[in-house]
Order: sequence, then C-alpha cells, then structure tokens
Amino acid sequence: MNLLEKLDKVKIGLFVSEETGCHGSSKCDESFLKDVGYICQYDAPGDHLITEICSGVRLFEKDSEFGSLACTAIKDAFGCEMTLGSHPYTDVMQLKKKSDVSCINMSCGYYNMHSANEFVCIDDVERAIQAGLNMVSSLGLKKYEFKNEPIKYNSTLFDFEYENKDVFYEKVHQLTSIDVVEDKDGIIITDFYDDNNFFIDDEDGYKLYEILKNRYSLD
Repeated sequence: MNLLEKLDKVKIGLFVSEETGCHGSSKCDESFLKDVGYICQYDAPGDHLITEICSGVRLFEKDSEFGSLACTAIKDAFGCEMTLGSHPYTDVMQLKKKSDVSCINMSCGYYNMHSANEFVCIDDVERAIQAGLNMVSSLGLKKYEFKNEPIKYNSTLFDFEYENKDVFYEKVHQLTSIDVVEDKDGIIITDFYDDNNFFIDDEDGYKLYEILKNRYSLD
C-alpha cells in the first residue's frame, strides 16, 4: 500500500484464501496482468529470502537481466546477502502460471509464522518497501519476459521421468508442526514456527526411511 503512494505506475493484488491453497490468486483475471512488466510479492519470512522456485513453478531465471537487477536491488535494501531458494506455495506462483513475465517473492519482516508468537519487525518492513522502490528504479517500466516451462527430471530412487504441467514439481505435506517438501533431489523439512529448515538428500532419506520403518514396525 505504501508503494501506491510513492510510485506513479504500480498495481497491487490482494487475494483471499492463500493459506488454504491460493484460491483467490488462482482466479485472477488474466487481463489484469496484460500491462504488467514484472511481478513482486512480499511473502517470505525474515530478512534474507528470495523465492526462485515456488511449488515447482520457476518464477524467474537468476542468470538474466531481471534476476541480476532484481536480486541486487533487494540485497541493497536489506543490507545483507539474500538466499535464493525453493519454497512452498504462495500467490505469486499462480500469477506466474497466468503470465509471461518474470516474478519474484521476497522477505518482508515477519517471524515465527503461523504461531502464537508471530511478530513483525518494522525495520525489515521498511527495508522491503525500499527493495520495491529499488527494483522499479533499476528495472524501469519495461517488460521482462519469462515463460514457465515444465520441469523434467529423472528420479534418483526410481527409474522414471515425468513432466510437471499442473502437477507440483514439489509435493508439500503439511503436518502438525512441520512442513515436508519433496524436492527433486530429496526432502526439505521446515519448522513453520520459526522457519528453520534442513535438507535431506535421497541417500540419507532412504536411511531415514529404514530407521522409521524399524521404529514404527512399518511393512
């Protein structure tokens, strides 16, 4: 909303029901996006995250003019190194499916998400606003095309290949206190109370499966 006051040309989208499956953004009228040159969402926790891939949808190409300028603009605003990652779903993923422009998602200063202890750091919010202003200053008012191509890969555990169209490149399992994201190279386990996460590759994942099978007497 602050950017509406500071920029001459900008659109914003406020979508309902993101937490239950991005229902609002999935119904976005594509005509709303026709004169949009690039899309930025503020929906990553903390002060150092940039989403490159969201639920199997690549939002932008990091080795591109957009990727270079956008990531530098965000880094300069936050004053720290930014981590590019693959994260579970958020609305910009649906907009990327509907558009042919580069998209990005970044930190905006909230912490301990989805918990009774969630809080917002106002300094980080102001840095995120500055990141948006930096992006417009660097990127200008031009279109940065990027078409979402289906991702193909071979599983390291099973001998098959598949292509994602409307199927998630990542499969997200939301449990009581953690999210488990199946990635092409393994799984990511995230504690959504403080957003700590760690990666388990397929080799260690198989060893973990053997431990759990013995612990819970799984057939």
